[in-house]
Amino acid sequence: MKKLLAVLLVLIFAVCASAEIKEFKKFKVDLPTGWTAQEEGATVSLYSQDKKSGVSVTMGSLEGAKPEDVVKNLANGLKGSKPEKDEDDIYSFSLKGTEGEDIEAAFLTENGEYVLIMFYGTDPALEGILDSFEGK
Repeated sequence: MKKLLAVLLVLIFAVCASAEIKEFKKFKVDLPTGWTAQEEGATVSLYSQDKKSGVSVTMGSLEGAKPEDVVKNLANGLKGSKPEKDEDDIYSFSLKGTEGEDIEAAFLTENGEYVLIMFYGTDPALEGILDSFEGK
């Protein structure tokens, strides 16, 4: 989880004023005033009031598969770019949302589990949200 936060902080620049801590099955996060959270299955979606910025977090099991195969399949299924792996074994790729918005994705694994975080927009609250993720 610490690797994930470090990568995401490099990707987003801004400040956040949080209003409340929201708890989900596998993590908790500060949710700023005006933002909405929705949990559906293994995915939690957080989005701004105007829906021009958002974060989606999906957590799951690799089920014995290689991380590079899982991220490649996810990127292909989302019609994203080819995943790139950095020196910390974190994969990143980009894609277009349904409204044509640019979405950045980060994929990392630990102990047979994966986390896929996708985010879009320029709301100043994004950095604070990503910085506040805390696993359970």
